[in-house]
Amino acid sequence: MNRYTYPTYTIQIKTILNISKTNLWNNISTFKGVNKELYPLLQMTCPDENIKLTKDLILIDENGYNNPLFTSYLLLFGFIPIEYDSICIVDVVEYSHFKERSSMLLMSEWNHDRVLVDVEPPVQSDTNTNSNTDHVLVTDTLSFIPRLTFFGPILKYIVKFLFIHRHSRLIQQYNKGYHSVTTATFI
Repeated sequence: MNRYTYPTYTIQIKTILNISKTNLWNNISTFKGVNKELYPLLQMTCPDENIKLTKDLILIDENGYNNPLFTSYLLLFGFIPIEYDSICIVDVVEYSHFKERSSMLLMSEWNHDRVLVDVEPPVQSDTNTNSNTDHVLVTDTLSFIPRLTFFGPILKYIVKFLFIHRHSRLIQQYNKGYHSVTTATFI
């Protein structure tokens, strides 16, 4: 029995976007969309960047365990390999949410849950608001266990920074003329 429990770090990032849930899902559910969010900081490799996130990507072996889909390499600025992600999708409901449970070089366990929820548009104080009435709340919940415990406090700020960056890229892409607030909290 393990006498030491490794700490789990959890971060949640939320943003309201001025787009329909369907249109957003169609753009973010491929690696092309993921890499658009990560640009210019990171790029994730994959066999086909147009692979669509569907239940077909959930690979379960004969013992009922989820198997990795493939290994993606994280490239700093698009060309310096700094990490890998053995991507394992465990749940997908199209246009609603996905759950990834993976392992990485620096993290023995990496969990990424993204949930999309239709919401009422917030009241805007300026008159130059976008006329689109569709709004969606994007919530990314990330938790991880570092392989080396002393990396945990550093990694939690790196993960927070990276996902705030991803949400700011979504805001740039979908909230032209519309003010949005991103909240990031450690749980």
